[in-house]
Amino acid sequence: MMGVMTKRASVLQITPRPMGESLLLRVAGKLTVATVPVFHSTIAAALRSTARTLVIDLREVTDIDARGVGELVKVHTLGQRHNRSIRFLIRNGRVAHLLRLANLNEALTLLEEASEPVPQGESDMPRCLQGSHADDPLYVPEDRP
Repeated sequence: MMGVMTKRASVLQITPRPMGESLLLRVAGKLTVATVPVFHSTIAAALRSTARTLVIDLREVTDIDARGVGELVKVHTLGQRHNRSIRFLIRNGRVAHLLRLANLNEALTLLEEASEPVPQGESDMPRCLQGSHADDPLYVPEDRP
């Protein structure tokens, strides 16, 4: 796990989780000008891995600023340069709203998950990655563009 620390607590935590030929990166905390360098270096390391697809889970991002949004675009571009597929897992909320305002929902590949609680005992894997397509993070449900 990587993170940026302040005097009180970590404001950004990134936890990698291999998923076959893919890598899930769970991002929690603030994705702002202060934390973008750690986010960027983590993504750069992930792009040097053998993972063909990076799924960047932004559901636990509590705050994002213009620099954070810009970094998501950079990650998308870096993925293209490295011949990697980049998917962003989001929850309907502040991050999704900002991405839509910037019309980035058309440029970035977003996997959107509703804000429903997960029943106790179910996998901690995102619902959009569960089921018969759990090992295929490239899968986008048919009702999604």
